Amino acid sequence: MEGRIVSTQLGRFGSEEIVYGYVGIETTNGQQERFKVDNYTEYHEGIDFEIGAEIEVEVEHLGSTDILVARHIRRAPSQPAPQSKRKTTAVTT
Repeated sequence: MEGRIVSTQLGRFGSEEIVYGYVGIETTNGQQERFKVDNYTEYHEGIDFEIGAEIEVEVEHLGSTDILVARHIRRAPSQPAPQSKRKTTAVTT
């Protein structure tokens, strides 16, 4: 599924800062979907779970429940790579 992040309830745990929690998106067809992020979720470089970010997600149901779990998260193909938020200053000598 593909869409824009509209909500997050995430925490980082352990020395590896593993991300756990839930992300809500508005899909490209206007539907609201919510999925779980856990230790087994792979997310690509540049994914920071920022509200408004356009992402593409591969999900599956958790066992026999209705809970969707993300297995792969990446920037949507239409989304450019994020720019660094760090300020740079030119130094002349």
